[in-house]
Amino acid sequence: MTKATSTKMAKATTIKKAKATRSKKAKATRNKKEFERWLPVRFIFRPAGSWVLWMDFGTQELTDPFFNQQVNRLQRRRRPMRKTTIAEFLDVAKLFPPASPNGYICHVSRCGSTLLANAMKAGGRSTVFSEAQPLYQLLNRDDFPGAGLEGEEITAVRRKLLDAFLGLYAASFANPIVVKGHTIDIMQIDKLRAIWPEMPIVISIRHPSEVIASNLEKSGDWINSILSPFGEKTLFGVAGPHFRQMSIEEYAVRGLEKLYDGAYRHLDERTYVLDYSDLNSETAWVLGRRFGLLELASDDPEILRVFSEYSKNPRKSFEPDQERKHRELTDSAHQLIERFALPIYTRILHQSNVANL
Repeated sequence: MTKATSTKMAKATTIKKAKATRSKKAKATRNKKEFERWLPVRFIFRPAGSWVLWMDFGTQELTDPFFNQQVNRLQRRRRPMRKTTIAEFLDVAKLFPPASPNGYICHVSRCGSTLLANAMKAGGRSTVFSEAQPLYQLLNRDDFPGAGLEGEEITAVRRKLLDAFLGLYAASFANPIVVKGHTIDIMQIDKLRAIWPEMPIVISIRHPSEVIASNLEKSGDWINSILSPFGEKTLFGVAGPHFRQMSIEEYAVRGLEKLYDGAYRHLDERTYVLDYSDLNSETAWVLGRRFGLLELASDDPEILRVFSEYSKNPRKSFEPDQERKHRELTDSAHQLIERFALPIYTRILHQSNVANL
């Protein structure tokens, strides 16, 4: 081979490498642009193959009181959707930094947690995932079949998928992230701590009489679990015939006792308790600071607006209902509450760092 030929081949190789690099960068740029407002809204895990459903959010922000409520609303508007593999989802997410929540809201049922979540996103200062199904899926599954991640430690897989999911939303909305979990999350704070050990967690609670009255008036999903098929896991463990022998009042009170116990077992210096009776614009301002959010004054019009509205439907005005809830309970419900739920609720208030919120 002559020197001229060698030089020519070296130059050709260099040009080829440069073109490949430019092509790779261009492809990455196209992917980033293509998925800039395409965001994952659901995971499907099956042994034969797992998938991610994406939705084109367009210019939409996460403004609805609940994540799934907004996704359903956009589906009714026929927003475009697509499906990719888990591997493709992770490849797209690699284009953006991973993200973790600035704070997490755990809660018992009907305790003001939705109001608190709305206050955290007032003024557009954070992106709030309120009871989002994709996060519920990633936090509550014990395996991820068909995802191509077999052989990896389960907590590492969970963290990888969560980092990718939250990273895409953080990059898209350019905001800190706050998560308001599902009611069941209060039973698994240790799982949250294994993933995000330094993350501030607030536990939103309420007097048991008020929680039970609200759930008997309109039952939440955890109350409906009394109808779970035998052998299915519930708050009480594995469902069996004895659950069906409980009255709905007893099932609700004993379930609430379990939720309070989950909170009590996980109190630490990074976990703050906020009782419904203390929930106001002042405590919301303090919690925003704990979560490292852009500060809004407690008398900021956006904060005051949030506290004047019904949290689950901003078109309605807020009306206090504590006295009515206590009054409407039956004597048997009051007796069950005093026996099972009230003692653990009182211990949480006495032994938590609520005063340091």
